[in-house]
Amino acid sequence: MIHPPKRQPLPMRLVRFCAVISAWFILFLLSFHFLPLPTPVFSQDREDTLPVGQSVVTFTTHITQQTPFTFSLQTLGYNEVTLHSPYGSADFAFQLPEDWAVQTDGTLNLVFSYTYAPLNRALPLPDLFGEVIVSLDGTPLQTFSLRTAQLEAHSLSVDIPAALLANPTRTRHTINVSLNASFLCDIPHVGKLKIDPLSTLSLLYTTRRITPDLSLYPRPFLQRSFNSDRLYLVLPARADTRYVDDALAIAARLGFLSDNRLSITATTDLQLATTFHIRNGEHLLALGTPDENQLLPLLSRLTDLPAPLFPRRLALTMQGPASIAPGDAATYRFTVTNTLSRAVNLTLADPLPPSAQLADCQPTCRLVANGRRVVWAEQSLGAGQTTSFTLRLSLTGALTGTMIQHTLTLTDPLLGPLNAGTLTASIVAQSPHPPPPPRRVTAAEQGTHFFMWRGLAVSAEDGVVQEIVSPWNEGRAILLATGLTNRAVARAVRALSSANPLPGMRGTVMLVKNTHPLSSSDDASGPVERMTLADLGYEDRLLTGQGVHRATFALNIPPTWALTDEAVVELFFSHSQSVDYERSGATILFNQRPAASITFDETTATNGRLLIPLKHVRLAPAGNNRLTVQVTMVMKDVCLPPDAEQAWFLLSSDSEIRLPHRVVEAPPLDLSQYPYPFHTDPTLRQTVFVLPEFPTLEEISLALRVAASMGNFTEGKVFAPRAFFAADADFASLPGKHVVLIGRPTRNPLLQGLNTSLPLPFVPGSDEIEQRLNQAVFRLPPDVDLGLVQLLPSPWNGDGAVLALTGTTERAIAKAVKELTARPWSFKGNLALVQEAGIATFDTRTLTRGGLAVA
Repeated sequence: MIHPPKRQPLPMRLVRFCAVISAWFILFLLSFHFLPLPTPVFSQDREDTLPVGQSVVTFTTHITQQTPFTFSLQTLGYNEVTLHSPYGSADFAFQLPEDWAVQTDGTLNLVFSYTYAPLNRALPLPDLFGEVIVSLDGTPLQTFSLRTAQLEAHSLSVDIPAALLANPTRTRHTINVSLNASFLCDIPHVGKLKIDPLSTLSLLYTTRRITPDLSLYPRPFLQRSFNSDRLYLVLPARADTRYVDDALAIAARLGFLSDNRLSITATTDLQLATTFHIRNGEHLLALGTPDENQLLPLLSRLTDLPAPLFPRRLALTMQGPASIAPGDAATYRFTVTNTLSRAVNLTLADPLPPSAQLADCQPTCRLVANGRRVVWAEQSLGAGQTTSFTLRLSLTGALTGTMIQHTLTLTDPLLGPLNAGTLTASIVAQSPHPPPPPRRVTAAEQGTHFFMWRGLAVSAEDGVVQEIVSPWNEGRAILLATGLTNRAVARAVRALSSANPLPGMRGTVMLVKNTHPLSSSDDASGPVERMTLADLGYEDRLLTGQGVHRATFALNIPPTWALTDEAVVELFFSHSQSVDYERSGATILFNQRPAASITFDETTATNGRLLIPLKHVRLAPAGNNRLTVQVTMVMKDVCLPPDAEQAWFLLSSDSEIRLPHRVVEAPPLDLSQYPYPFHTDPTLRQTVFVLPEFPTLEEISLALRVAASMGNFTEGKVFAPRAFFAADADFASLPGKHVVLIGRPTRNPLLQGLNTSLPLPFVPGSDEIEQRLNQAVFRLPPDVDLGLVQLLPSPWNGDGAVLALTGTTERAIAKAVKELTARPWSFKGNLALVQEAGIATFDTRTLTRGGLAVA
């Protein structure tokens, strides 16, 4: 169970006021489950109504920016850029939020300086030194003529047409600033145009409705715009470790997809209903069945779900064989009881499973949809009456070991969908003797709701992924990973936490029929001794234009691999014969350190080959290495523009990486290697997150952020970390090799049990640290904020590790996790103390006799 954080005592008058409000709120919950709270007014354009019974009209909110939104090139991450005469060009890309609609022309305030120096002072200065051309997405906007040899901090105002920013499907744009002094290319000179990063772009916008599309996932949750990307994972208020497992898997996948740039926070359906500011301003991702997560039925009342959710209103029982062999005849019986106070006019629809043919039905039925759907129509059933339907099928050809399923849909022309149920059977090689008793399932066993999709009920075994526009803010999206059973929800989560190259993730609804169990091949995405860039998923890389270009490739080499002298990278390439061979070439960097260089010549132009020995390169501690090919191309004809197509370099994906090695002992655990060894299994299924027995939302959020940071460092195709709520269990019962402990010692029993083994233990039974790092022992204030990151070998698994994320206060732990996941390079040793003032790192294994640590 998840409990919200504890509150501070309130004044008595406020307590009475809150009690009255709470009583009214409970009455509303009893009537409507969750009644949407009022939303603050953001603009003049607004429409909102609250539900009356089951009739609900959603409200939309439009935000109109009254003053231009202004951002600088520095805000986008750009530093000063220098363009050299006679040609120079620079691109500045920016991403607009997907819900922005630019209203009027914007303004680019481009600040630059220019200097011109002739190499032959006897020549007179030209009348024109060049032109500065500003373009947006390839469309020229303005040309400025340079008519003076010295120009300091000049400000050029450029209109940005709103029409060029109006396409909602194109939110990424590029401003190009180029220097053209082609008429001076024969005059020896040095000309420099320096673009100031404090140049700004101002836009006036209003918000618009976004268009949900699963094929764009993780958009719109990840946009990389000026606004920070935030996502709330909505769990059921009574969530157990199963749903935390699901949340961790999705967080790890999003960390991989976003380069850990997406802020993920846990909340619950109950918390969401009482904090309207969250649901109004943020994207949501809800997990769970409609019976467990009350956000789902709430959304069903507030908006039109692509796969609508309906309550069950008739009693339905389905009976059929538990197993079928090819050639068998199978008999199904459906019993319906009208529990309403009025008569209904039933229509029953049952799509035939593949390889099944209709043999008989009672009462009379008919086949539709090209003979693949059985329908009983116009079946009148009075209030309180019961009726039955029988269906007899013959199974022709089917794969043994698979499952077939019936999903029956009950509808009324006036009342709409009334109920649905799913009955499954396994395909066996031959009929058992005696045959097993038939399987009997009531629709109520599959929950109090059911989903519809394209006129038919969704199977109770299908995972249901839906993306909708938030009914509280049309500029935000809500993603639902749901289903009618726990197994169905797990299938929806697997679809979101794994790579899915096949069609399926598109539109607004995705039904997940099944998932394959994790196998050893899922964690075999690490390197082999011999591979090509194509084996790593890279295609041929073409670099064009004059100047310096880079192509970077990720290479995971386990820390337990000691490369032999024969370990090499062999690059195959070709390039233009129009480049100046004396000034053009390639430099290879391994983890940002130069490893080899080559100058171009006639041989490399058509059959380039570069062998880079790896015996002297410095490998990344955690195994996440980066191979960078840096190419410099200068044309023989200096009058050619920088983007001239005559300048090109092609790196072949057949380039090889050969890694002969010997396996050595794993290096000593060190925080500088984070997230090693927790990410050595790319699926993260060997890593278990241990939370307090009743974790707070903040503690779960910290686990999600750590999982996202670990996912960012792997090449996993699927993620499956585990969660564990600590009680009286010991380490031996944990379902994993590596452990991440989160929480204060007084909240996490497993952390208390590990206390004596910690690099810096706590005073038993408290959150106060044992001061062992200094000669002087200070009397610390009781509210001191001190976060601790501690790394140590697993006490029960010789190959495992334990990462303890703890501290003296909740705020201190959050600070420690933030620093570790955002700036892992700041950590080393086996202990880090994190405060607002900074991070102090230690290796307590080097403690001196006097107790001093090497920091």
